[in-house]
Amino acid sequence: MNPNAPLSIQPSSSEVISCNVDWDKVYSSQDICTITIHSNDSDEPVVNVQVTAIPEDYTPPPPPDADIYLTIPDTEASSGSTVNIPIIAESGFKDVAIIELHIGFDNDLLTYSGMSSDYGLTSSDVSLSDDQITIVWVYSGSMMNVPDAGSLITLEFQVNNNASQGESCNIEFTGSNNIGDVNENPYELDLSNGIFTVSSGHSISGKILYCATESPLINNKIILSGDDNKTVYTNSTGEYLFETIVGNLLVTPQKPGDTNGAINGFDLLRLKNYLLGTTELSEYARLSSDCNGDKSVNGFDLLRLKNYILGTQVGAPMGEWVFSPAKYSYSPLNSKKINQDFKSYIIGDVNLNWLSSNASLAKSDNSGEVKFSDCYYDNDKNIHVSVKSDQNLALGMLDWCIDYDTTLFDFKALESRFLKLGDYQVREGQIQIVWIYSGKEEEFACDQTICTLVLKPKETLYSGKISFVGDNHLSKGNEAPYKLEYKDIEIDLSVLSKFEERQVPTETCLYSNYPNPFNPTTTISYYVKKISDVEIKIYNIRGELQKSYSYKNQAPGFYQVEWNTTEASGIALPSGIYFYRLCCNDKVFTKRMLLIK
Repeated sequence: MNPNAPLSIQPSSSEVISCNVDWDKVYSSQDICTITIHSNDSDEPVVNVQVTAIPEDYTPPPPPDADIYLTIPDTEASSGSTVNIPIIAESGFKDVAIIELHIGFDNDLLTYSGMSSDYGLTSSDVSLSDDQITIVWVYSGSMMNVPDAGSLITLEFQVNNNASQGESCNIEFTGSNNIGDVNENPYELDLSNGIFTVSSGHSISGKILYCATESPLINNKIILSGDDNKTVYTNSTGEYLFETIVGNLLVTPQKPGDTNGAINGFDLLRLKNYLLGTTELSEYARLSSDCNGDKSVNGFDLLRLKNYILGTQVGAPMGEWVFSPAKYSYSPLNSKKINQDFKSYIIGDVNLNWLSSNASLAKSDNSGEVKFSDCYYDNDKNIHVSVKSDQNLALGMLDWCIDYDTTLFDFKALESRFLKLGDYQVREGQIQIVWIYSGKEEEFACDQTICTLVLKPKETLYSGKISFVGDNHLSKGNEAPYKLEYKDIEIDLSVLSKFEERQVPTETCLYSNYPNPFNPTTTISYYVKKISDVEIKIYNIRGELQKSYSYKNQAPGFYQVEWNTTEASGIALPSGIYFYRLCCNDKVFTKRMLLIK
């Protein structure tokens, strides 16, 4: 055809007019043109036909080979309530241009009241005729895509007030149902019907677990409020269940303030390491670290956490249980609800180590012990009780609780080279000590005094115990715990000879070793008047250094060093005269001892 030379055709009624357009000769810059046919028909004198250019290598797309699975699930609701019934695309689909669905139901049992969709379907695409809902949708500009197991549309019904419990009806696909693409190729449909049943009510069930450990919260209260009010408690696996309930409802968990020892010095150390940038925190750990509730984690949270562990009264939300989500709400509850789970955490439990029963670090593989020792009286008849370990320690964290009998003792002081007033609290016969390192671990040799309790005995009573109570912890700066057994001590004041009565010197001094002469060990004793860096050095008769002991910031008090007659490399030394020297600040003290083999 030549656009400038019209053709005149007189076909019979049975003929079909066909024409080929040489596109390059028409409009080479366009992909659509119009062919106008003029006829003698007075009803349709002019017919316009639009022609679209088709490339020579164009191949029509094949029909879709993937089925679409549509499912109407079984549902239930009580009389007078609202029920939402979804139509679910089990396998999803894409590039859909036309949808035509027909859904039948029993209008003596249900009354259609509306619809909702996340995929472009609107109420104008839905019509109702007695007991059938018709859905017709045609694409306008873009195709419809539904991801796997997506809900294509949700139909809302009101359950009739006079419906009886146990009544049911089919919610089913009826008539001809079609879904196709833009080329009018139909998808093969697999349709699954559902059943609606009138129930006496619905149920809500779920679990409450601790966020990190997945430990169940046992015997935890769950409150149902709104149109119905009930209280249930979780079972041994943390599960709860509300049954035969209807209406607008709210499910809220509650937890008493018990933390079962979850908040301790390890949390303090973890939080400090996080602030120093040496460790990371999970999402729940960061939430647990917001000890003052200001939506951030900083040094103020560290301070509040330490005060809490020390037993100081602090404000909310420190030590409180938090649930995620905080609640479940239903407006109204119109179907059975499962997996309505809550995750919980405690504000301050930074390392998320809460357990559902009281538990602490395992005691079965203890590598040593912490004990009270070296009890003695001073000039004022105060009792000094040292705390030592039989292990070499490099401390990054200390968390102890020491109990004493207030009918027997009054607390006077806690002496230590590294513990300060802000590191402990004394109340009602308990000394709570919480300390974390400031970048450098505190090192203690085996049987070196960690701290000393100073107590004033009461004259009227004669015996009592000093003991470690609760969970007590020591760890390195990297949070590696020392697994130690904590030993108590029984003090009998009626037997005064049980304790050495020492005259407390007015200045630093060095005592004679005992025994002397000796073989194979001897004990070197000394007294430090004020906090000092201390060195004990042992020399042979030729003035050659054989062994040395160094202690940083040693607190005031009596100390002992046991020497096993070996040099620094561990080789046993021969008999002879040796000298031991105390170097304390600018003072030096020297004494002589004799090794006999």
